[in-house]
Amino acid sequence: SGLVRNGVLNVCTGGDFPPMQYYANPGDEKLVGFEVDVVDAIAKQWSGATNYVVGDFKGLLPSLGAERCDLVASGIMVTKERLKAYDAVPYFVSNVVMVTAASDSETMSPLDLSGKVLAIEAGTTYEK
Repeated sequence: SGLVRNGVLNVCTGGDFPPMQYYANPGDEKLVGFEVDVVDAIAKQWSGATNYVVGDFKGLLPSLGAERCDLVASGIMVTKERLKAYDAVPYFVSNVVMVTAASDSETMSPLDLSGKVLAIEAGTTYEK
């Protein structure tokens, strides 16, 4: 593949999204997880090795656009807007879920969160 240069596929990832890609133990230098297994297999098929470039999620696509990596593997959702700037291949299906404390009997739907403060990861499709 044209993505493997000098035998290396540079992969931007967050490195903190189990079970997709993460460090199994504090101090580990090698990432593990579903996406790591998939990308390692692809690189092997293309006769290359992987080099993981770990960064903040919000900077992954800009890093790809600036050619600091050859692809991104970090649970990125494919959107029409992203397809205007990047190529994408869906490789798993994920559902959006809402999790609240068991003691919270008032929050039953996303509408119940109206007017409340929420934490959303920067750079995700949930920001909008």
